[in-house]
Amino acid sequence: MPKYNLDKTWELCLAQWAWIRKQIEAGALSEFTINALKHKWLKDNGFESIQNRCFFCDYTDKKKRGVNCTRCPGRLVDSSFHCSHRDYSYYYKPLAFCDKLLELNAIRSKK
Repeated sequence: MPKYNLDKTWELCLAQWAWIRKQIEAGALSEFTINALKHKWLKDNGFESIQNRCFFCDYTDKKKRGVNCTRCPGRLVDSSFHCSHRDYSYYYKPLAFCDKLLELNAIRSKK
């Protein structure tokens, strides 16, 4: 069973990435990696046990047997979504990834 329901998972993911966007815009990538920023937000907000430092990955986890990308909250909105997609990789193109999350959330909110 996931730690959070789907709506809470989206809320936490969007909060984390909104903070990451602000850090990037302030120049943090010259000092930190994306994974370090993700970890910092989780630690500062009391979520250190989140699998892969990602609320979506954590949501897919069934009793810590590993991530099941077919259950990813992003993929539930758009079956072609993947966090390492070349057009919006969370690691290599984090601002595009933020935009993609917002786009998917807007679609999800209309349903």
